[in-house]
Amino acid sequence: MSHYSLVERRIRYVVAISLVLLIAFAVRLVDVQAVRAAGYANRADMELAKKSIKNFKSYFSTKIALLTKIFQWLEISQISKFRYEMQ
Repeated sequence: MSHYSLVERRIRYVVAISLVLLIAFAVRLVDVQAVRAAGYANRADMELAKKSIKNFKSYFSTKIALLTKIFQWLEISQISKFRYEMQ
């Protein structure tokens, strides 16, 4: 085996090992990014759910408060009307 073929074989080994290491690094990088993206998606989903529940509660609490005031006003009107009729 000549010196040239020995050098060529070593260069091929070095290139092949470098390529395997580079591919392993790229796969790990993509895996980490996927895990992070899943975490961000979960946090965003929870935040949106909290906001929608909060907005839902806020919307209906104002409607309930308004209806309560209307019923109280109607009740007072009925009582005063009843008192007026009693006199």
